[in-house]
Amino acid sequence: MSGAPARGAMQVNHVLIRRRALAAAAGAMLAAVAGCAAVADPEAPGAMASSAPAATVVASEQPTVGASPTPEESASPADEAPGVRPQGLTPTPRHVSRAAQKMEFTIFATHPEEWGGCYIDGDVVVVNTVTRSKAAAEQRLEELLGEDAPVRVVEVVHSIADLEAATDALSDVVSDAKRHGSGPLVHVTSLGPDYMGPRLHLGIDDENQVDDVIAAVREVLEKAFPGSSLVDIDVNVSITTRSTVGASDEGD
Repeated sequence: MSGAPARGAMQVNHVLIRRRALAAAAGAMLAAVAGCAAVADPEAPGAMASSAPAATVVASEQPTVGASPTPEESASPADEAPGVRPQGLTPTPRHVSRAAQKMEFTIFATHPEEWGGCYIDGDVVVVNTVTRSKAAAEQRLEELLGEDAPVRVVEVVHSIADLEAATDALSDVVSDAKRHGSGPLVHVTSLGPDYMGPRLHLGIDDENQVDDVIAAVREVLEKAFPGSSLVDIDVNVSITTRSTVGASDEGD
């Protein structure tokens, strides 16, 4: 397909991590749905997202994608905010969570095509700007959050609206594949936006199917968004056996 990377050129990193790290990644992925995810531990999978290749495989000895973090990994009530789930043992500073929350309910909600979401990295919110330059985005955030707002701006290609559209297109095809029990996308157990790229996140149940699943994803995106940069969007892959996609259709 035109513009899509060759399958053989895709770099697939096999990273073996333990339960706590993968549970943290799952929590970050779920939080990302609202437009902002959290990375408190620099060694956590999400922290590697900024330099990840087109397909990164995260495997676990005990697959737990979709599971809730353990009590020691959960944030205190004061640190919790819709769409922001601090991960690891270091709680997110309250003023950082508040800044992320305010963006989610204002600029992200009203103009999802202008922003690429955000993620919390320690004591700062990394904000993805799409339609504005870094300087213009910084000015807009200063107007919204104040001069000393704990934010860092990066310029990206894909917006919240883009990632949601791609997720919707893939969800329909994955559900159909599961209903008929055919094709590589039957191995997809979870999918959704990952604003730490920004990119897409997929959970699959068979590490040997990574290349075929990625190729099928590219095909779906090319049909849904011909000529769009979404066709070549980075995809993060985790190996898991717990399915959250197409569950309602499996009994049909």
